[in-house]
This record gives sequence, C-alpha cells and structure tokens, in this order.
Amino acid sequence: MSWLKGSNGDLEKELKKKQKQEEREKQVALARERQEMEEKNRRFQILKREKPSDYRTFEIIKDKETGVCYIWHEKFVKGSGNRVGFTVLLDREGKPFVDDSEEYVDVDDFN
Repeated sequence: MSWLKGSNGDLEKELKKKQKQEEREKQVALARERQEMEEKNRRFQILKREKPSDYRTFEIIKDKETGVCYIWHEKFVKGSGNRVGFTVLLDREGKPFVDDSEEYVDVDDFN
C-alpha cells in the first residue's frame, strides 16, 4: 500500500501545481483586461512611435475627444539631459491634423 500513498501524494502535488498555474493564468487575464479598460478610458492615445537613434524619440499622439494629433519629440543631449518638445501636428494647409477614425492602433505595431 505504500506505493499507493506515494502515487496519491504525487497526484496531489500535480493537482496543486495545476491549480496554481490556472490561478496565475486567471490573474494575468484579469490584469490584461484591466489594462485594456484603462487604455480605452485614456484621453490620449499613442498612434506611432519612432526611435531613429538611441538619443531621439518621436511619437504621434491623438486626443481621442477632439481627434487632434500632436507630435512629441525627445532628444537626449549628453551633459545636459533630455530635451522635450510637444506641438500640434499640422496638415499640408497648416491646420491642425484631425484623425476622425475610431480605430485603435497598437503602438507596438510600429516598433
């Protein structure tokens, strides 16, 4: 009967391990769901990010309420830190560029 106890103990360990894994998967799914809800509730959305070098970053940011897009630029200057600029993105006519699409674009698609 000792072999039966051993196998039951192994089964119990395996069951506990599986339950822990399922609980972790549930927690990850809930965290992702929360993150998606937060992103939907945010007013500003990053449409595109470009990093042409280690020292420069550009982002196109959309105000989801107005549709107006902005460009954000960061440049690291050795010895003096980061320099940042933020301004309205203009169309060819010099007017603020307005993106009326409701479509969500994942910024990671652009990296």
